[in-house]
Amino acid sequence: MSVKREGENETLYFELCNLFREDFDEINRIGTFDDILANKDTMILEIPYWSWKHKLSEVRARISSISSDYPFIWPLLRDEFEYCHALIGSRSFSITPLYPLLDKFSSFDRCPRRVYMSATLANDSSIIRTFDADALSVSNPIAPKSLAGVGERMILAPALMKLDHNQILDFTKYMIREISERAGVLILVPSNRALNKWSDVAEIPSRSEDVDRFIQELTATSRRAYALSNRYDGLDLPRDSCRLVTIQPCPLNH
Repeated sequence: MSVKREGENETLYFELCNLFREDFDEINRIGTFDDILANKDTMILEIPYWSWKHKLSEVRARISSISSDYPFIWPLLRDEFEYCHALIGSRSFSITPLYPLLDKFSSFDRCPRRVYMSATLANDSSIIRTFDADALSVSNPIAPKSLAGVGERMILAPALMKLDHNQILDFTKYMIREISERAGVLILVPSNRALNKWSDVAEIPSRSEDVDRFIQELTATSRRAYALSNRYDGLDLPRDSCRLVTIQPCPLNH
């Protein structure tokens, strides 16, 4: 939950923050603390855990005065402050659990069977630690018997290759032209303005309806290149519908 530094809660925000002013002075962070409260710095400070534990009862008492503003959050946190940490920013005083409060949700806590799915989890022990999963089940996960459906990807970073910096854009466009003759190509850029740099090698949308049309054409294995802005998630383009994805992480200077 967050006590915003605005409206009727502004006074409470400063009261909560200043409860810990001396604690930040003791750890030589008082300058940063004062700048955050003066709205001169956008950093986030975590309240030292020993200070939080010592004063959490006082924080709870102060926040309880506005508990009606948090009808869903307050019942979850009011008895769990000891398992939370607090963060001070220039816009809010925030309290968040260190781990999900799963025992508060009976539909999950009492569920006899749970399915955990992840393609990126590096350490399965985090499932045990975070979700109280059965260690034996985690050590024997359900897994496919073959590698069917597992694809291979080559990731190229032209900026890290032995290429002249001034030739990166030309090299990338050459690759797009070559591959788009045989399969679909997708170019992802961070803004609509950046789309114009790719108009000579790809189709760019002129209206929002074009985006859906581009995806449909790619799915139908259209041998073309399309450029989209701010569309990094939720695109399903199997097989030849997309063999090359070009991502422009920041505006190109040439």
